[in-house]
Amino acid sequence: MKPQIVMDFETKSDIDLSKAGSVKYLNGKDADIICLGYKIEDEPTELWIPGHDLPDCVKNPDNYTWVAHNAQFDFHVWHMIGAIKYNFPSNRLQNWVDTMALCGRFTYPQALEKAGKVLELNIQKNPRGKALIKKICCPPFQYTHSELFEFYEYCKDDVRTTKQLLQALPASALSEDEQRIWMLTARMNLHGLPVDVKAAKQIYKLTEIYKEEQNKLLPSLTDGVITKATQAARIKKWLNNKGIKAANLQAATVETLLERLDLKDDVRTVLTLRKELGRSSTAKFLKVIDQEYKGRIYMNQRYYGANTGRWAGMGFQLHNLPRSKVTDAQPIIDSFFDLSILEGNPIDAAKSIVRGMICAPPGYRIAAADYSSIENRILAWVAHDVKTVQLFEDGLDQYIDMASFLYKVAYDQVTEDQRQFGKIIILGCGFGLGWKGFQKKAAEFGIFLTDAKAKAAVDAYRAMYPLVKSLWYRCHNAAIAAVRNPGTEFPVNDIVYKVIADRNKTAWLQCKLPSSRNLYYNKPHLHEDDFGIGVSAWGINPYSKQWMPLKIIPGRYVENVVQALARDVLASGKLNLDHAKYKVIGSIHDEALCEVHKDNDCLKDICDLMCINPPWATGLPLAAAGMVEKRYRKM
Repeated sequence: MKPQIVMDFETKSDIDLSKAGSVKYLNGKDADIICLGYKIEDEPTELWIPGHDLPDCVKNPDNYTWVAHNAQFDFHVWHMIGAIKYNFPSNRLQNWVDTMALCGRFTYPQALEKAGKVLELNIQKNPRGKALIKKICCPPFQYTHSELFEFYEYCKDDVRTTKQLLQALPASALSEDEQRIWMLTARMNLHGLPVDVKAAKQIYKLTEIYKEEQNKLLPSLTDGVITKATQAARIKKWLNNKGIKAANLQAATVETLLERLDLKDDVRTVLTLRKELGRSSTAKFLKVIDQEYKGRIYMNQRYYGANTGRWAGMGFQLHNLPRSKVTDAQPIIDSFFDLSILEGNPIDAAKSIVRGMICAPPGYRIAAADYSSIENRILAWVAHDVKTVQLFEDGLDQYIDMASFLYKVAYDQVTEDQRQFGKIIILGCGFGLGWKGFQKKAAEFGIFLTDAKAKAAVDAYRAMYPLVKSLWYRCHNAAIAAVRNPGTEFPVNDIVYKVIADRNKTAWLQCKLPSSRNLYYNKPHLHEDDFGIGVSAWGINPYSKQWMPLKIIPGRYVENVVQALARDVLASGKLNLDHAKYKVIGSIHDEALCEVHKDNDCLKDICDLMCINPPWATGLPLAAAGMVEKRYRKM
């Protein structure tokens, strides 16, 4: 086993890292390394400063395993500055261990400071560092010698903290399979997404002008109370004074309020302006402008962004793009240049073409392939619902099948509206959603249900898919049994629950997936509430972002399993593409994006590669469809 080096670069640049992203930051005209802190095994922590001789370990990187928190950044520093300015030799991705990735793998917060607090490390991240970074790493770079030496110690402290974090985590490295996926993520981030920055600049310019003009209407409508459509708190208070209660001003809530027939003209206009101008979608164009470097934006994928292992978005945030189905963005983009768009609503138009900002360079195309109903297929497969698995094998539509059962009509007599409702039931009810939750889900699709209709829909799903319903409670009961009997395995179909202790004697509820990957729930314990006995585990609250005990409801176990397996299928598909020499540049939910030569008739090959069943997924019916076009779009 190679000796391990825990390390941390401190850098500076004239570019704002938080705004522009790491690749643009590291290519700034003043970008440079301030120092490199490193610790070889249990030896004292050392410091290299530019101008000094390179340490032997830096000269021979392949002889060591390099550990860093957010190792992709340090990898980029090594090659974008170290290699160019200071003759660092190449340091291959397979040499690196990322403690941030390990934190995600075991559901801990990924920020070093937060992870250190949760794990109660003896050496915490020094809060003084933020003030020193502003002076030393950012223009105008004005600081004293004593502040610089203090900063050197801050760098060494970060190394010590990372070393302690590594020892406090359940493992010192990712598994071989997960390391391959982390490396693929790093390569995707380094390839970057090609973007049309010229179009982004023009669209952003016109939408800002339009918003400024429209916002001028608000003060006169509200007697000066509201001056911008983004002032959510002010709008809520103003609405309340008008007798309109709003829990929030999210898009779905505003849409629901606008359905009311009793709204006065001023209220309707304010809500409409909020709907049009309060959107964050136009901020995507600014993100393209800020982060673009040589025609591309980088670092868009976070490995293990969710506890199921799914990727999360960074930078351009691929995972929350508007859902517009514009098939050809070019005419709309052209209308922003010839200004004809100003005759209509530039905000609506801009929202519809955000995806089109991902645009292949000359001679290339964007190839995108999306798994068809992957979660529905996995849910049926993992529940051993042979009938539904066969439905997918036969190429039939599960949404039509559900509607046929609900409305008691023949499969080929289901109407489009009935199919749409069947789709909402399938998408909403697979993970134990109750009738009140289903009402809210349907409202997101613009369908407002009575209590009776919502209950009937949920009952119909559970009657049609009894094996799925059974799976929720069997997993729930197996988890309870595992907590009560640490060390004993409790299988449910091809899933196994067991409570284990890691090398630091921390208890985990381990869920072994059919893919052999494990999901982990930290410090599991039993609770009792109005619904009976259940399991709670420590995790990050998705709303407050705080580390706290969270209850695991029955459907959540199955949701985690299904989403984790969907991730494993996508990872396998992307690795197949990578092995076949396709340039994989990203993924969005269950969809993979590649950059291909314009003359490469490759769509079938890409879909076929993505649909090769992993060895563990025998009998899982996979299907994918896609597009190969100049601009990316929703399929």
